[in-house]
Formats: sequence, structure tokens, C-alpha cells
Amino acid sequence: MSRLKVASEGKEAFRIEDPARMAQLELQLWQDYYAQRYLPLMFGLLKLARGQFALSWAAALRLSALFGKAAWRFKRSYQRDAVDVTPELAKGYALLARRWGREMDCQRAAEAEQAWWEARRNPEQSDPDDVGDLIAEQFAILSGGEASAFQEGARLRARAAALRDAQEADPDWARIGSMLHEAYEKLSVAIPAL
Repeated sequence: MSRLKVASEGKEAFRIEDPARMAQLELQLWQDYYAQRYLPLMFGLLKLARGQFALSWAAALRLSALFGKAAWRFKRSYQRDAVDVTPELAKGYALLARRWGREMDCQRAAEAEQAWWEARRNPEQSDPDDVGDLIAEQFAILSGGEASAFQEGARLRARAAALRDAQEADPDWARIGSMLHEAYEKLSVAIPAL
């Protein structure tokens, strides 16, 4: 499985070690989320936490529960009053920050994630390039880099999501997966070295 690299200061860093595997995991998460298969979604989050973030089983279970709960609450709130899932997301990011051994504004990372989730739902804000810019901001917070470095990959990731939405009845998962793979290739090289 993919592992995080140890930076020269002895701290773990936000990394995408295997963009193909990351794209594959995210594609499966999307398929489970939109099919409302919440148990497989939780297992997918667990695989992501163990593989991409190199967390212990206990920490991976905690992260999966936090991010899974946020996704479930957000999905259930569709066409209802807005729901604030930042508490769960911020706790998850705090867990990652502790794992990485570095300071990170976890509340800001959570707000950035919820911002792009909400933008995808809002027809006036759902342009994939605009959503991609919000995703780029989230990557900048997580990595300590500049949002502009992530823009191309983040926009491609948002375009993959927009394609899924446009093909809601019968998504072209192969094409979406290919777009996610390309997006993660671009995102992985944009992450600054610590």
C-alpha cells in the first residue's frame, strides 16, 4: 500500500504517493456514496486512511467514522436547510495534523472542504472551474502550498464530479476514473516538499 514520505525534519507530510491508487479509491467512494452504500463507503474510507495516510487501525477507524458521518449528514441534508459538517471534518483534519506532526488550521481546512461540497450543490456556484478553485484552496491548506499550484488538478477533479452529475442515471465511470487519475497525477506533483 501507499505510504507517506517522511520529510527531512522528521515530520510526515501530506502526499499522494500513488495517484492511480488514490483515483481508484476515490472513484469507488463516489460510486458507493451515490448508490447510498454506506457500509462499503466506510470500508473505502478505512482503506484510504490506512493506505494514503498511513494511519493505525484505530486512527483510521476514527477518521473514517468522522468523514463518513460528515458525508452522510451532508447527503441527507440535500434540498433541506444547510447542515454544518465542519465539526466532523475539523476533528478528522486534527487527527491527520497530529499524525503528520505539524500545525494546520483544521477548522479552515474543514470550512474549505464544506465550501466546495456546497458549491457543487448550488447551480449558481457549481461551475467546475469555480469548484476546482475551492478544492485547490483546500489542498493548499492541507499541504502548506499555494492554491494556484493545485488549480489544474483540482479543476480536473471538479470536472470529473460534474461529469458524474451530468450523467446521473448512467455515469461513465471509466471516463470519470481516468479523469480522476489525471487529476491526482497533477495534484501529486503540485504538493510542496517539506
